Amino acid sequence: MRTKKNLSMLINAAIMLLFIASGCQYNQSNASNDADSLSVKAPLVAEIKNSSFSGVIKDREGKPLADVLVSTEEQTVQTNKEGFFFFDQIKTVNDRSIVTFDKEGYFPAIHSGELRDEEYIEVILQPYGNSDISLQISFDPTKQQTLSIGRMKIDLPANGLVDSSGNIYNNMISANILYLDPTTAHFSSMMPGGDLAAVRTNGQDVTLVSYGMVKVELKDTNGNKLQLKEGKPATATFPISGGKEKKKTAPTHPPVFFFFYYLI
Repeated sequence: MRTKKNLSMLINAAIMLLFIASGCQYNQSNASNDADSLSVKAPLVAEIKNSSFSGVIKDREGKPLADVLVSTEEQTVQTNKEGFFFFDQIKTVNDRSIVTFDKEGYFPAIHSGELRDEEYIEVILQPYGNSDISLQISFDPTKQQTLSIGRMKIDLPANGLVDSSGNIYNNMISANILYLDPTTAHFSSMMPGGDLAAVRTNGQDVTLVSYGMVKVELKDTNGNKLQLKEGKPATATFPISGGKEKKKTAPTHPPVFFFFYYLI
């Protein structure tokens, strides 16, 4: 059984610093299958809080990663040789912290969650390249493409990618793709966010059950980000893993959630 969904993937949207498409189901019986717009209507309240926020950054083999840039918008620190970082103050938005992790040669990561007085986290970063959960490839965007990792695949339309000015891009493209199956080891330490909390555009708080997450980075020959042309959607196909029970409860048309955040 597989989940299939058309995605208008805004790789480089102005307010979307990270794009993740998640095939998710609400843990409520009255979930709607209709796609919501990305507009956020709730007021955003930002403040600086005195809180101990620390953690360790590793790779999937458990090796600590040094020199990872850890940012809270207001502050940036680097991990030491043990992969450790520490903040004694952190900015929150609506009482939730937002922390980004960047290291050259690795997929960036983001953690968010309700901030406690003391918080310690572990984050796993995946290097670019080809592995069981990642793909690095170059391709001709003037031709239809299918990019796959295991049983997950993304079908891209021909002549469907544009630059930041909206012009169709027709030279070679570099793609880096990260696919997180919920059964992947360290899934909770690698996924965007941290607690699968979400808010619908009507203001309703929901908790998500993920059937998969995929991050797609598309760049031109100069390293500039590209995105899909309006009206040229891509199609992502996810396998449903997690046992027979999860397959039985999976919706035929799961809603798609987008992980993004505002800088305010």
